[in-house]
Amino acid sequence: MKPSHIERVTGKAWLLLAILVLMLVLSYLDRGLIALLVKPMRASLRVSDVQISLLYGMAFGLFYALFSFPLGWLADRWSRRWVIYLCITLWSLATAACGLAGTFWQLAAARFMIGFGEGGLSPIGYRMLGDAFPKRRMGLALGIFGASAGLASPISLLLGGRLVDWALHGGGAGLAVIGDVQPWQRVFLIIGPPGVLLAPLIFLAPAERQTSPVEMAPDAAGDNFQRLGLLEFLRSRWLYLLLVFMGFGVVALFCYGIGAWTPTYFQRRFGLTMTQIGAGLALANGAAVTISFTASGWLTDRWFSRGMKTAQFLYFLVCLPIVILAGVLAFTVADRPVIAFILLAFVWLLVPTVTTAAAHLQHSTPTHLRGRVAALFTMVFNIVGMTTGPLVVALLTEHVFHDPAKVGLAIATTLVLAGGLALVLFGACLKPARDAIAMAQA
Repeated sequence: MKPSHIERVTGKAWLLLAILVLMLVLSYLDRGLIALLVKPMRASLRVSDVQISLLYGMAFGLFYALFSFPLGWLADRWSRRWVIYLCITLWSLATAACGLAGTFWQLAAARFMIGFGEGGLSPIGYRMLGDAFPKRRMGLALGIFGASAGLASPISLLLGGRLVDWALHGGGAGLAVIGDVQPWQRVFLIIGPPGVLLAPLIFLAPAERQTSPVEMAPDAAGDNFQRLGLLEFLRSRWLYLLLVFMGFGVVALFCYGIGAWTPTYFQRRFGLTMTQIGAGLALANGAAVTISFTASGWLTDRWFSRGMKTAQFLYFLVCLPIVILAGVLAFTVADRPVIAFILLAFVWLLVPTVTTAAAHLQHSTPTHLRGRVAALFTMVFNIVGMTTGPLVVALLTEHVFHDPAKVGLAIATTLVLAGGLALVLFGACLKPARDAIAMAQA
């Protein structure tokens, strides 16, 4: 049987995906620079590892999480292209503002604004892709969207690492108009402005069609499902949503903890330069993450289409034990950088994180609520993960192991504890997830 028109992927859908991928690459580049600047920022601002973790996680992640829901709500009612355009412009200007900060609190304020701006991209992107792609290709589309993080990783690490070393050796000592600034500040001043110029590209995407609760399925069950209000939907699926949100939030906790402190680990453990660290992580992480998001989306799509409604959770139940083992070996046993890089590649190869959950939620959520539910998921995911992951590692380093050189042991400990909890939550989620999908497909 030939697929119906609604099941085919249109050229406009692929154009939308390409534009969103570019914007997500840009967002990861702006948000991740701080992980490469720990040493010069500590010296310049006289801050501790815990304070750096607050700048990386809490200052950015709290605003990212809190504003993702109102921005998702706005996207259900206003032009999603305009919302994304304004978000990109805001976070790009805020990135440049980091280069003008001279105190901890000034830098924190700029990070707040980066989080505010970037909080809208993912939930709005999920909503737009959920509308543009048929269900049988939704996992693949969201997987490719998430895989752009794999593109962002090598770009930000290579470019950022090279810029850091260049700036530390006197490059751009006197920037036009701005004048003399600290080396780490130059990096932000160079990286931020291009986003303002790229933001209008979002208007090349096709104009979206607003969906309302009156666009219903022809049968009574579909009619009732599409009429659900947000609070009614949350009450009717509370256990399922709690387990999904918290399970993936805990995965985010150790992922953000690893991402925030891995460059510092390689610097303290092996004495590598940021250029070397950027190149090694770009090679190991970039390819692994790109393959991970795309392959996991394709694989879980196949499982889902064959009737396995909990495909996204089964994937993690299989992969997480391998991730925990590889991560512990990378940060405690590996005695050469190349071995640690290879083990880290296994970690990122098997952890696609957010897009698998986003695909599952698109299947179980009424059309008119997808933007807000995706935004709620993004909010919880980042409050649990982004604001606490880097902080947990820093607290373990300073207050449990009492030695900056033991940051690797702190990362491994965080991975074991958070990874074990995620396994428990995903196991408990299997039956509620099957029931939620069955109700949505009734």
